[in-house]
Amino acid sequence: MRITIAISCYNQEVDIRKCLESVMAQDYDDVEILVVDDHSTDNSREVVKEIFASHPDKNTRLVVHDINKGLSFVRNTCIQEASGDAIIFIDGDDTMVEKALGLFGRKMNETNADVVCGSFRMVDEQGGIIREQKYPAADIKGEYAFSTYIEQYIKDKQWFPITMWNKLYRLDWLRNNNIFCDTNFKFSEDKIFSFNVVLHSKKMATISDLTYNWTQMPTSISHKKTPDRLNDLRMSVEGVFKAFDDFKRSHSDESIPQGVLYILNFVCLTIGTIKYVLMSDISKTQKKRFIIEVKNIYKEYHINRHQVVGVYNKMSYLILMSPFPCRLFLLYYKHLNLIVQIVNYKRSYRKILGDFFDEFEIFL
Repeated sequence: MRITIAISCYNQEVDIRKCLESVMAQDYDDVEILVVDDHSTDNSREVVKEIFASHPDKNTRLVVHDINKGLSFVRNTCIQEASGDAIIFIDGDDTMVEKALGLFGRKMNETNADVVCGSFRMVDEQGGIIREQKYPAADIKGEYAFSTYIEQYIKDKQWFPITMWNKLYRLDWLRNNNIFCDTNFKFSEDKIFSFNVVLHSKKMATISDLTYNWTQMPTSISHKKTPDRLNDLRMSVEGVFKAFDDFKRSHSDESIPQGVLYILNFVCLTIGTIKYVLMSDISKTQKKRFIIEVKNIYKEYHINRHQVVGVYNKMSYLILMSPFPCRLFLLYYKHLNLIVQIVNYKRSYRKILGDFFDEFEIFL
């Protein structure tokens, strides 16, 4: 099985070197290394060509956009240009852990999964570990494989990786299910793509080993908060709900798995958008406007509290629908560590206290 390592690059002449060196050192033989440069204005392309030339034994390819199009277009170019049987995405300022690709390849060969997810760690610019995120190893099959995994292992315990990177996808599966990034906006490409992966995957597997270093770069595109970026985030919420609406047309409300509802609200509320916006340094007016827009989207699609799954999703939903969502959200995220401790305390003593807390489940 050939694996395409698809690397996105835009003005990353310093970081792309570390990224490519980590890729070149992987322990998997049948590899295509594909770099898609989004019309960089620095020396990124020269660095890529230099590293490629120093590894003539590797199957390498550089594709350059004629204009800057945005990460959504870069990801789609990767899917369209890849010659492998499977594809894994890497951001140009991140790195792969040693021997990670071998773990991915072996897991996909063993399980024949549509998608294999790895664990990761957040690191600073010097490579110092900020925190690690490990996921329980699993091999799940069935119409709602991803949903089953979320329900069994993830829901209410830890946040779910809605990113495109650090996952190995079967290329024919992506293409046959028309799973691409929405090019109506330049950013927030992960959300709709990942939601469609959850809806369509019938075979998924996870690796508990760390396979990816996610570098926290203040200058990264993901840290920039601009009016265009906010508009893209709002549109991504609408896009996720439209995908959900299409899904509902072929399923009754009773048959929609809890994991699907969980990821829907997780992407649109807890991590995917509102926390991202509220913890940024944009103006209060912009934050309020964004919150109101998301609130109106929830009302438009008639999402009520019974369709919100997960403790933290429920809290986010209640705050969203309150008269003072911005102020309450800021308090919520400021004291989130304390709230997590309270929720965990409740779980620890459920066996002793029975169902005493059940009436208050909506709040905890």
